[in-house]
Amino acid sequence: MKNTFFCPLPSVRRFAAVTTLCVALYCLSFFSCSANDDSGSLSIVMPSSSPSRSITSENPGGMGLPAGADVDGCVFSVYIRDADNDEVEKYTGVKPGAKLTIDKLRAGTYNIAIRCISLESGVVGFYGAAQADVKGGAENTVGITLKFITSVQRRIIFTGVGCEHYTLQDGKITCKNGDFYSFGSSFSTPSLETLPSSGDIVYYFDLSDYFFEPGFTYSLELSISENADPPFKRKAFATATWDCIYFYVD
Repeated sequence: MKNTFFCPLPSVRRFAAVTTLCVALYCLSFFSCSANDDSGSLSIVMPSSSPSRSITSENPGGMGLPAGADVDGCVFSVYIRDADNDEVEKYTGVKPGAKLTIDKLRAGTYNIAIRCISLESGVVGFYGAAQADVKGGAENTVGITLKFITSVQRRIIFTGVGCEHYTLQDGKITCKNGDFYSFGSSFSTPSLETLPSSGDIVYYFDLSDYFFEPGFTYSLELSISENADPPFKRKAFATATWDCIYFYVD
């Protein structure tokens, strides 16, 4: 008997090849989606003047607002940062009571910071920060309590001899969080203060018009003249806390 072998018709072979290709593409798509399913969303509800969503019961009021944290005259800036405090997202002009949802955040831990800013003065009056754990494929939330911060002491303190004769020419302050402040000779000569703890006399420039975020280190560069001498440069670094930031310049 003559041996024979079955050979599929061209149309059958073509159908099988197409079917195999479709299955392969489906599997690739499935595993690709599964591999990328490590992102989630993060929702943050801004404080409002409603008693159920007030800023916090701890603050004494501020920014010309009554105690109880009425924030109708304010907006919020929200910062989303990674574990190294490098900025991932930033949102400005967010209204009180608004729900901010950030989609497609990679799963992980984020540092979230909120600033409450007066529309009238531009001053940051309340600030809060918290860590948020974002889980992939899920809707995540975080709660942040804002605290009153405008009473924080912010100063450039001079420690060198003859500093009472200093005149500021210009200066700038920078930080990795994006804060940048520049100022000219508006400070004129430094103010004088006697420290109650030691009795030491110090000369300083007051920086109360500027906000310094707690936990961040700021860099200061100054151009100063003494009497009629040519200007000279000075640099200093300081880390902000909830209570103060002091730049010491010799």
